[in-house]
Amino acid sequence: MRLVGRSVLIVEDEPLIALELRELLEAEGAKVAIALSPMDALRLISTVAFSGAVLDFGSRDAENAPLCRTLQEHQIPFLYYTGFDGLDETSLGAPILTKPASAEALITMINQLLSLTPSHP
Repeated sequence: MRLVGRSVLIVEDEPLIALELRELLEAEGAKVAIALSPMDALRLISTVAFSGAVLDFGSRDAENAPLCRTLQEHQIPFLYYTGFDGLDETSLGAPILTKPASAEALITMINQLLSLTPSHP
């Protein structure tokens, strides 16, 4: 239960992957919201205070730029969970975890990311 008191936004265009991530994070105590597109995520961010976000780097990459700016403006840390190999964390401005990753690796990385921010009720 390493994520108790945390709210995580999952932005993933593959519904099955999004549901698996939600189940994994909820098992660790997180409150989870799913957005199937960056535009859906932007709408959620305007109404919910998130502790952090997990973004797919995939088919809607052009839409990720406004989402990343908004996450940064709201001081919401995020990471990319992607099937693309060889991406550069420095140029993307966020940590990258390559799919598929073990549940332990994903939870550990999210926990490290969120340890930098206070818990939200």
